Amino acid sequence: MKAILVFLATVCVSCFAYASEPIASVESPDLGPVPQAFRSTIEADISFSPYGSLNCKMQGKQIPLSSNSLASTWFVTTSEACGWGAALGPIWLVEKPSTGEPSLILATGGNSVAIAGKSHDGFVGIAIVSGTAEESVRKRYFFNGRKYVPSTK
Repeated sequence: MKAILVFLATVCVSCFAYASEPIASVESPDLGPVPQAFRSTIEADISFSPYGSLNCKMQGKQIPLSSNSLASTWFVTTSEACGWGAALGPIWLVEKPSTGEPSLILATGGNSVAIAGKSHDGFVGIAIVSGTAEESVRKRYFFNGRKYVPSTK
């Protein structure tokens, strides 16, 4: 019985640690140039307007959110903290299927994105982490077949 409890506690702690680990952050040192098709998709969205008026450039990286290995999902933010406030920047997630055009699947603000939930319609659940040194906030999202939407759970 004791061995079972130790095993279950280990599994629970491992799951919590996995869900808490960010896969990308607006402050990640490994962010780089964003492919043109992904930039164009973001620039065409109303959420980019304030950053466009500031002449902000974009940076990002590919992240593993889709179960489709042929799809490409990018985490994108503005470079050089353009338009940010207190380490919180814009976050765009753009997905490009193996065939077809990229689409914006999330436009929000925060500090980082972490995997936090089961897959739904081929994409994992995520949490956007934001807040200050005093208080951290994790807002969970799930994929509804077209884009990420806030979770009510």
